Amino acid sequence: MAQDSNSDKPINAALIESGLQQGSLLPLLPYLVLFDPNERASSISRPITDIHQHQPKTPDVPRHAYGASVPSKAGEQLIVISQTCDIARATNIEPCVLAARVFVTGDQREIAMAQVGSVRKFMLRRTDDKRAMIVDLTSTVLIEKPVLRGLKHEFGPPDAATARAFRRWVGERFSRPDFPDGFVAAVIDPIGARLQEISAAGDPRLYALERVLLRTPMPDDAEPFPVNVVALIPPESDTSTLRTDLLSLLLDLSRAVDRKRALEPRLDVRSLDEFSATQLLSTESFPLGG
Repeated sequence: MAQDSNSDKPINAALIESGLQQGSLLPLLPYLVLFDPNERASSISRPITDIHQHQPKTPDVPRHAYGASVPSKAGEQLIVISQTCDIARATNIEPCVLAARVFVTGDQREIAMAQVGSVRKFMLRRTDDKRAMIVDLTSTVLIEKPVLRGLKHEFGPPDAATARAFRRWVGERFSRPDFPDGFVAAVIDPIGARLQEISAAGDPRLYALERVLLRTPMPDDAEPFPVNVVALIPPESDTSTLRTDLLSLLLDLSRAVDRKRALEPRLDVRSLDEFSATQLLSTESFPLGG
């Protein structure tokens, strides 16, 4: 639904009244992308319809181009990732809303990765038995609120649990800890690569990652890196089968760690009620996937 764009109500009030919120899906809209035409980083920087060259007036800014209309492809939309409270703020305080690309895919490996903790992609919902709708935070766009007032939109998450998981995932993406580069190369990236392999193979143990929180102390930037991972299971989900499958899966993933640069991984599977608030605050979310 969309609010009448001629409404005399404040724009932010009209947007909230129309139901626009974090998680709302928007129609096909163009992206605005800055890029170097001689060295494009991705397909999104490919000029499509209306590309302008820009010559900066200051010498410390390189010449670049921008696509004023790089349209979404069929099967793509945008999803609002700004918090609903920011949408409700007056335009002189928060003039824009941030949205991210959403696409439908049948790639089972990509779907599996989006389900099990990717820091960049999130499975919003299934569209059928073979395809799913994925949120991709590698492509975002700022939209001014007056534009949004005239757009039709719908809420993306299919249920309250998915909506909560989506909000948490967006928040973690923008507040994720800055692990040392060496730790990323020796530990996080190899584990992510191994996770992609077993996801592509349809490993039945992957369900276990959907039910736990993975935490780790922030390591110092010195080799060999300690690898201490605590898997926290909500009490209502804590079963012997889940613990067995989870430990087996984590042991599998830990074998990918570069043992020349990191110590033997230590894995600790606990019920969430066995982990104090102090311990939670003294650890960081352990990222999986990419």
